[in-house]
Amino acid sequence: MQEAIARWTPEEWEKTRPGEDETEPEVITRSWVIWHLIEHDLYHGGQISITLVAHSLPALAI
Repeated sequence: MQEAIARWTPEEWEKTRPGEDETEPEVITRSWVIWHLIEHDLYHGGQISITLVAHSLPALAI
């Protein structure tokens, strides 16, 4: 993934495709997909951290 991100031009970042359902925007860019993936991982990292702290363990360094 890092290699693809490093070589994408600004024009490639803005390539679009139609959204598939009501949970997605009408038009999706590569930058939206990457942000959505990060947002998803952060959410679950928070859940894991809460669980760890509830058991007196250190939270994740997100």
